[in-house]
Amino acid sequence: MDRGRFHARAVGWEQCLRGLPLGLASHDILSAPVQDGSVQSTGKGLIALLRDRGTLGGYPRVATVIDCDVDRLAQLLPGNRVRFELVDRNEARRLCLLQEKALLRVVAAVRESTGQA
Repeated sequence: MDRGRFHARAVGWEQCLRGLPLGLASHDILSAPVQDGSVQSTGKGLIALLRDRGTLGGYPRVATVIDCDVDRLAQLLPGNRVRFELVDRNEARRLCLLQEKALLRVVAAVRESTGQA
């Protein structure tokens, strides 16, 4: 999905991404369930749904941000650039496990430094 770089603009529960248009024939489809990280193509551009999203979406879903990157996406500031990389399910799981292990190390270090170990 790397069609150049995208610029982020946060709007609450979604991250609006400006970049090259996808040129889809239609942007309106029947509403269907969406998940955290769903990237939808609207007539105005791409939106990536974040954790506080609704449960249904009515635009074509063109990609999904892997779970361990959704919170990173939410932290982008307006004008920040983001690049998408295609990964398979196994690589997504591996990356999420690495992040989980890193977070557990941080929690352990904080507990140790505050005497809560």
